[in-house]
Amino acid sequence: MIPIIALVLAVGVFKFLRMPAAMGYLLAGLAIGPHGSGLFVAGDDTRFLAELGLVFLMLMVGLEFSLPRLLGLAD
Repeated sequence: MIPIIALVLAVGVFKFLRMPAAMGYLLAGLAIGPHGSGLFVAGDDTRFLAELGLVFLMLMVGLEFSLPRLLGLAD
């Protein structure tokens, strides 16, 4: 229950500040993870979920990637 509450609060704050929701997910993960408050211990299952989360994060970045816009910034 605590992870869901942390995610909802973090994403809500970032949406209010007009920032990407992914930043809220990252902040919540840092806050409740093994290097933050230590609510969760890093094990094999946790590492698998972390890698899966990185794959989804890269997918989100790839979906927002625009080659014409990137080339326009280089000019």
